[in-house]
Amino acid sequence: IHPIPSGTRDVLPQETGEVRAITDTLRAAFDRHGYGEIYTPALEYESVLARADMAEAQPLYDECLALTRQIGDPQAIANALYNDAFPYLVGRTNFPHARALLEEALGTFRQLGDDSGIARCLWGLGSLAYSMLEFSRALGHLDESERTFRKINDRFGLGWCLHSLG
Repeated sequence: IHPIPSGTRDVLPQETGEVRAITDTLRAAFDRHGYGEIYTPALEYESVLARADMAEAQPLYDECLALTRQIGDPQAIANALYNDAFPYLVGRTNFPHARALLEEALGTFRQLGDDSGIARCLWGLGSLAYSMLEFSRALGHLDESERTFRKINDRFGLGWCLHSLG
């Protein structure tokens, strides 16, 4: 397994054009020199998405986290921690464990200075606190999440955050 490059993250809408231009240039250069394209799709198990089967999803996310920890890239580990928390949260099976995963991810994202990761973890912690009827804690996390999503102009994340605040 090749390590995930440091700083790997989602490409935001305002950056997509630049990334496409770069990949189009690279693809053209590779084509000129006779290299074929390899396409690796990023897919989720259909059964997990279609049924939102948290019991089925959890072992897959746990395995992803374990593999990512073996690779050792802090950014990838923080993302895997964040993802691993959600079946516990959505499935309402283990709130304390979900909180521990989100808090570990938040700490790593703060160390990395990754505002997107910080905002997502704060939103997750706010949603978790709300589910646990800890409303003042939820508001604290969600307010900071909202400010951070606004700062980085992440309208998708902001929409979820505002939905949670509503």
